Amino acid sequence: PSEDPVEAENETILEQLYEPRSKVASLQVLFAMMQYTKRKFIDPADFITKLGLNPSVQQDAQEFSKLFISLLEDSLAHQSSAPVRTMIQKQFRGEYAYVTTCQACLRESVRPSHFYELDLALAGGNKTIADCLKDFLKVERMTGDEKYFCEGCQCKQEASRCCRLRELPNTLNLQLNRFQYDMNLGRKKKLNSNIQFPETLDMSEYLGPGQEAIYCLTGVLMHVGPDANHGHYIAHIQELDSGLWFKFSDETVVPLASKQLRLGGEEELLLAKKGKVKAP
Repeated sequence: PSEDPVEAENETILEQLYEPRSKVASLQVLFAMMQYTKRKFIDPADFITKLGLNPSVQQDAQEFSKLFISLLEDSLAHQSSAPVRTMIQKQFRGEYAYVTTCQACLRESVRPSHFYELDLALAGGNKTIADCLKDFLKVERMTGDEKYFCEGCQCKQEASRCCRLRELPNTLNLQLNRFQYDMNLGRKKKLNSNIQFPETLDMSEYLGPGQEAIYCLTGVLMHVGPDANHGHYIAHIQELDSGLWFKFSDETVVPLASKQLRLGGEEELLLAKKGKVKAP
């Protein structure tokens, strides 16, 4: 706390009635209350207030996920301990590259980029996670007006472009894009198509030779509702020590049978890499 710009000035930190001031300290208290108390549920009102969210307004979970990860990364940047400072990057950050290949000289242009979640499309008849990943990594042809200016040829040439996974994180966040903007309707619409996902996912085939990446499903976030503007978010989360699954729906938390995991419209899948130590 002494290295947090906000929490360092908190005079209640050594008192019995501790009141967190910073966003990350409030999250810390929230996790501690969930882990170590016997309450049936924990009210996150203090944390929600610090984030500046209005709980009466439905927000986009995928957008929140991106902003939240960025907030945590920035909040921990002040810490002197390297494992704490880089916790978010080590746990959630992977790397892919956009690769453009000239069809004339076969010169490759590689543009690497970090990611904290993979945004997968559900359109086009995708029925499984494998279909979504294949669609995400597919090769696109650049012809006609979309020809690519090749630095080697010094002119526009036909080319191919694709995304290649280079490194995957310990915790893989798959965002399934159910909400899409409809030009005809002038608003977002929800895709209610079913998607199948396994409890164990082998990502090795999407990486380079010799790289193994086998993941186990640990969490599913779902939007239950008829359209993009109405509904309710629930989460199915695995307790890592016992392996048991629970359904979280506001203040209601109940045990869940494994076979029930495929119910509902999935928005986000969280998978932990096999053999990795869980985050502190």
